[in-house]
Amino acid sequence: MLLWIAKERGVSREQALRDLLDAHVAEQSGCAEGDRLSHISTVLHYPPRPPGRQSDGRVRLSLRLDEGVAELASSMSLRLPGQALRRAFEDYASRPLTDAVVTAIARARPFVDEGLEGLPPLLRQRETQGLWRLTVAATLTLAEQQVVLSRPTDPTTAVLRGQDVAWHDPWRFAVALHLARRLLIGPQSAASRHMLWEQGDEFELLRFDFERTEDFDHPLLRGLSWPHRDLQGRGGAAVWRAERSLALERFATWMTGPTGTSTTVDPPEWEVTVPEGWHGRPPVAEKGQLSSQEQADVDAGRLVHIEVGDQSVLWPYGESGSPVRGIDAVGAGAGSIAPAELVELILIRTEDVGRRLRVPAATACELGFIPPAERDALVVAAEVETHAEIARVLTEASEPELWALRAAAHAPERFARIARRAGMQCFIVRPTWTWYVDSVPEVLAAGASREQLLWLGGGMRRLQRMALEDSMRSAALRAYWLGQPDIPDDM
Repeated sequence: MLLWIAKERGVSREQALRDLLDAHVAEQSGCAEGDRLSHISTVLHYPPRPPGRQSDGRVRLSLRLDEGVAELASSMSLRLPGQALRRAFEDYASRPLTDAVVTAIARARPFVDEGLEGLPPLLRQRETQGLWRLTVAATLTLAEQQVVLSRPTDPTTAVLRGQDVAWHDPWRFAVALHLARRLLIGPQSAASRHMLWEQGDEFELLRFDFERTEDFDHPLLRGLSWPHRDLQGRGGAAVWRAERSLALERFATWMTGPTGTSTTVDPPEWEVTVPEGWHGRPPVAEKGQLSSQEQADVDAGRLVHIEVGDQSVLWPYGESGSPVRGIDAVGAGAGSIAPAELVELILIRTEDVGRRLRVPAATACELGFIPPAERDALVVAAEVETHAEIARVLTEASEPELWALRAAAHAPERFARIARRAGMQCFIVRPTWTWYVDSVPEVLAAGASREQLLWLGGGMRRLQRMALEDSMRSAALRAYWLGQPDIPDDM
């Protein structure tokens, strides 16, 4: 299709695509978000990913674009609830630039992939969101149904239905394709598209029915069945994400109000305590506007600005009335993070997280924690343990992996990859030094250097993420047992 357009215009394929994408970006920029267009293939993640490591036959297109065009095009492309903004596990990955490219081509010369015949090539993004919301309703797991059906007015239900927590799986896109064929092909397609756009009473009634379907007994769902693999855990994780979103909202509200010194953030159910002498205060100007000095402190990371509705607070100020020293370095080390989650990171304790900060030996030496001799001793000890692990794996390996493992015995990382592909456990020991930190305020009070605080921010962010992942994983594992028969203790 692109070659045909290029030949018609008398330009190279690359120039044709650049022109199409420039025109697409200009057109999309003038549209409201819901009116922006997306191609049906990216809406449905079609063609589906083949099993294993097989290729799906698509070829990556190399293209030189003017600076900022790719980012702008991607920012206006489709992202369904639950899909990541950037890199993610493949089931949760969006295709922003792919969506922009295929949509730009289809606007010039409409096309539909083989297998999607009869479907409209382009949909407005509000229509795609409606189709996805119906897909979610039709594929609720037991953990999600437990919330949605028993607590229809609960905030968690509202988040599950309408916010960015949905689980993804190729099967869910297969259900979306099934619904698209039922709704968007035939004489009723115009009315169906209107329903998906309006999302009014007719839409809500259909979603209500889908949420209560048993064995896909609704006329629009007949022919569907649950896959052989168990997806209940993904539903449990989605409920956890909904509850976590609400927990952060409650925490932000607590920060902006007349608070005590501690509160619990659940999930993951850890207590945070504000150090003595630390406090927040509302902006000096009315209606939450910041003064020039307050704005400068926020921009520099010296203060965190938390806003909830018409309430806002700047945090943390110390006893002197100035921002607490070192918060900017911790925040810079933590990277991109929501304000409430940054405050949580600063206030949580490593004891509650259940992990310690492990600093690479070379970094610990550079930061002044240990002398070179101790660094070298840690490196030697790690090498000894790693070689012992390699020797253990070699004694347990069998042909045909043994030859490849022996050839990689002096390259531990490659050795470990080969062993894991063969189904064997192999742990590479890295030289690290344990930083016995209780909390960020403790390190700030001790007068740590800026370089140490930068590393601390990144280290605490990693601990925070791992603890949250553990909590979500536990919720997913619990969801697997919903609806399962009880097993007597004596069996």
